[in-house]
Amino acid sequence: MTSYLVSVFTNTYFLLFVTAALGAALGKIKIKGFSLGNAAGIFSGIFVSWLVISIAKTVPETSAYYEKASGLINNGLVAQPFMMFFLILFIASVGLSVGGKIKAALNKTGLKLVVLGILIPVVAMALTWGCLMIGPSLMGNSFNGYAISGLYSGAMTNTAALGTSYEVVGDLEVADRYAALDDADKTRVLEMIGAEDTTPTDTLDGAQVGAFLGKAKAAIGTGYAISFPVGTVGIILAMSLLAAATKKKKPAGEQRAQGGGAFGGKGADNGKPFFYSAVIFGLVIAVGILLGSIEIPLGGSVSFSLSAVGGVLISAMVFSNIPRIGPFDLTMNPKTLGFLREFSLIFFMSVMGLLYGYNVVSALSGSMFVLAIMALVVEVIGILVAIFVGRVLMKMNWPLLAGAICGGCTSSVGLGTALSTMDSDEPIVGYGISQPFAILANVILISLFHSYFFI
Repeated sequence: MTSYLVSVFTNTYFLLFVTAALGAALGKIKIKGFSLGNAAGIFSGIFVSWLVISIAKTVPETSAYYEKASGLINNGLVAQPFMMFFLILFIASVGLSVGGKIKAALNKTGLKLVVLGILIPVVAMALTWGCLMIGPSLMGNSFNGYAISGLYSGAMTNTAALGTSYEVVGDLEVADRYAALDDADKTRVLEMIGAEDTTPTDTLDGAQVGAFLGKAKAAIGTGYAISFPVGTVGIILAMSLLAAATKKKKPAGEQRAQGGGAFGGKGADNGKPFFYSAVIFGLVIAVGILLGSIEIPLGGSVSFSLSAVGGVLISAMVFSNIPRIGPFDLTMNPKTLGFLREFSLIFFMSVMGLLYGYNVVSALSGSMFVLAIMALVVEVIGILVAIFVGRVLMKMNWPLLAGAICGGCTSSVGLGTALSTMDSDEPIVGYGISQPFAILANVILISLFHSYFFI
């Protein structure tokens, strides 16, 4: 019996479907207009992740189940490709729902969305620099400036910035930059790499340079690992609260059409068979992945790409505005799109929670608590500045502004929450326009950060 229970509770598919079911149920709960919608999957995932891994950590080495428990701890509850699979499905279905709205938005508010897409990373980087300045006094011996770099990438939930950090740090002329430091900073470098003798030297040897790069990259990864889930939870709560605070009761005719089904497929059935929609859907994703894989050089070893997610979103939005090519009808069944969007969102959120849930709880209860709080502050202030500029100065409507904020934070999770909790598809447009510029700004800003920061 025990063996059976262990095999069930270490089964990826069992955990995933249980988490999704719990998330769907939790998302239906409303408190004074506030609800998480399908974004609740991340919170059920956090709970399941914390529970299962906490139990796994108690299994003794002498137990017959120690190997399985270790596998959960070391490899995670689900594999990373699950997250990307459901995310791409969600992004494609979201982009294809835009229809003709993208052209109207570009004509009216395109420049504003671009500005917001750049503004949020700029504000976040200014705050990150502030964290770098005050970090030593707040974190003491656990402070490492490279963890602050990871904090920025994680708070912006931006893997492009993370990759750029690794690349820029890997290309640092460590020995030359070390030689230009004063004795106090040279000692800090030697302490960072764990040298037995921390007496300042004129230069570093090859082994010491390698040790420095290894420590720097490890710190970047640690900062990202802690701040990414915190930033993700932050944007989910921000979008849910924004939706609850701005939602107004609409006449029945103005509500988005709701289809049936367990996931509330949206839109009327236009009679097109599922296989026809599946062919178009696959074509959109294939084109998007090709588009996202294009590397655009920015000078030196730094490059910019939309990634698979950004490429698929742009591909989907373009296809949604091209109803026909010659004799080929490219429109999809709205009911199919609605189901795919809701289904993929709840599972994407669930995978996110299962992947990062234990780390979230650990970050908020361990020595990295200060780093987690700084990441949350960086993100929240960036969002508040964007709300002030977008709403007060630019007079944008709430759904479009919510999408722009999610794009500025490069958070597809935030977009999913906005769509799940707001009675509008406009967040798609705001996200689609602002997100590419936010990615570009993140790549440039993190490169500049490392240009002026060494230790």
